[in-house]
Amino acid sequence: VAIGAWKPATSTVWDRADAQVRQAAVEAGAVGECSGRLLDAKGVAVESGLDEQIIAVTIKQLQRTPKVVAVAQGEARAEAVLAVARAGFVTTLIIDTPLAQALTDLIDKEKSQ
Repeated sequence: VAIGAWKPATSTVWDRADAQVRQAAVEAGAVGECSGRLLDAKGVAVESGLDEQIIAVTIKQLQRTPKVVAVAQGEARAEAVLAVARAGFVTTLIIDTPLAQALTDLIDKEKSQ
């Protein structure tokens, strides 16, 4: 599965979603998407108008899948990748170096707060 941040140019779904649906999801706390499903920073599924439009596995189905390989690139997706990791369904994560550094920085920042 691919991981995208819930913002322009970092999600395969964002540009296809209605502006009202996008904004409602942001207000509901969405920070990332995986398989077209939205997650908040804690890794909890965010219900949105997309749920009725997306033909893909749900977060609950992903959480019951024994092996899930996820891919993401670019530091702009750090918060989304962390949210997906917190959801607990990824068994293998493939990322690039800038994203790895951004994740490390994000986790360090959270620890210091």
